Amino acid sequence: MKQYFVSGEIQPHLNQANDQLVYISKVSVADLNHPRILHAHHDLVEIILITEGCGDIFIGDRYFPIKKGDLIVFNSMVVHDELFSSRPVSLYCLGLKQLEPTDLRLNALISDDIQSIFQTGHHFKLLESWFASAFSLLESEVGGYECLAQKNE
Repeated sequence: MKQYFVSGEIQPHLNQANDQLVYISKVSVADLNHPRILHAHHDLVEIILITEGCGDIFIGDRYFPIKKGDLIVFNSMVVHDELFSSRPVSLYCLGLKQLEPTDLRLNALISDDIQSIFQTGHHFKLLESWFASAFSLLESEVGGYECLAQKNE
């Protein structure tokens, strides 16, 4: 697994909202034995895009099957675990903080009472390209990469 963090704070005028990309990870089939534990994130939303394979995830108190093309959203404080130890899976994972949606709680991207697994369908290639681009920017640390990786209006 490779993981890159956005270093430093982004200047407020570059990002009209307070939301910020904190990290992005890339897990490949070769990382099958990467240790995973049941956890929750206090202050950020985690988004996972499954790019290859299938497995199971644990959300709250239930197991759910996942497969290539699924996008999974974990709001802050949602207990979850990825169960990929017996099947090869590749994915991108990113963390966002300081989300302040007008109709949801702080650090929530979706309502807490809806299913957090979405099939991307014909949007998969576009999403995979965006995740790969953000990962490459942070990996290469090109000049201004922190700003380029953020959502700018």
